[in-house]
Amino acid sequence: MKKKILLCVIAIIIVAIIYIVIALLPYKDEYFDESKMPNIVRNENAWYSKTNMIAHAGGIFNNLDHTNSKEAIESFLMSTVDEEIRVVELDFDYTSDNVLVCSHLYRDKGFRYVPTYEEYMSYDKDGFTPMDFNDVIKYMENNSNLYIMVDTKVEQHTDKTIVDIAIEMINKIPNEYKDRLIFQLYYPKQKEQMMKIYNFKEENLVLSLYKGYPLINDALKDAYNYHFSVILFNKKFFNDDELQRLINKNFVLVVYTVNKQNEKDKLLDKGITVTITDNLY
Repeated sequence: MKKKILLCVIAIIIVAIIYIVIALLPYKDEYFDESKMPNIVRNENAWYSKTNMIAHAGGIFNNLDHTNSKEAIESFLMSTVDEEIRVVELDFDYTSDNVLVCSHLYRDKGFRYVPTYEEYMSYDKDGFTPMDFNDVIKYMENNSNLYIMVDTKVEQHTDKTIVDIAIEMINKIPNEYKDRLIFQLYYPKQKEQMMKIYNFKEENLVLSLYKGYPLINDALKDAYNYHFSVILFNKKFFNDDELQRLINKNFVLVVYTVNKQNEKDKLLDKGITVTITDNLY
């Protein structure tokens, strides 16, 4: 009896060791044969076909970036009056009393805690005016060619996600503006949740390679499996060979942050579709 127990214990230990060894083995990036996948068919009426620049966090104001402020967005709108459409990326977060406002990170404004709506909207340093989602709707009302790319850091202090933000936005915004909201999704499965909220156009749900994407194959697999045509990533994320694989399949590629015109020109020449910028100089 004791011998049987001993053998069982030894067997369990061996299985556990094998499992641990396998788990610790370096992940092998097996080649993903994208040649078997069709090229992305671009929509000539999509937002990315009308512009090659997105204003980052509203654009720069008084040499400050990430302000997500009224002054920043107004400056961008005034400087791009001849553009067929304008795309502004804005960061959204919830205040402690659950109001949706435009903010990158509250600590950027000196808050060491999540402020209330009144506290945040009363912020008067640096000469800019904070915005909430109602302000954004007004800008969309007054600018029929304005598109908003939605980003968020809300997961850092709540259990909410971009999906919760989308639910609130879609429920609050007038129907005629819904197709001018573009959402960055960090996790591909979020697309399934998003499509239950609203019948989004494919180009308005963007796969943002910010979390959990160390390998080009992962990005390609998820883009195909979840039917993303637009991929957003840091300009240093991929090497030239990896980038070429995305370009060859005709994906719409959006890169950040590009603040020099000559760098933007080089990226566009390579095959990048759109750049996100604070301020070109």
